[in-house]
Amino acid sequence: MILTSAEHKRITKALDEAKKLFPKSKEGLWKVYEEVYAPYSHWLDAIKPYFGK
Repeated sequence: MILTSAEHKRITKALDEAKKLFPKSKEGLWKVYEEVYAPYSHWLDAIKPYFGK
């Protein structure tokens, strides 16, 4: 999916902020993605295999 520069910056900022809330682990990183990408569930489905889920 192609994002605008503004969309990319917004998502990157949200990921950076969410990373502060969860433990530094594979499970914690997945929680970060679940939080930030909740409005884009199809993106979560696409990256889920990389987390062994």
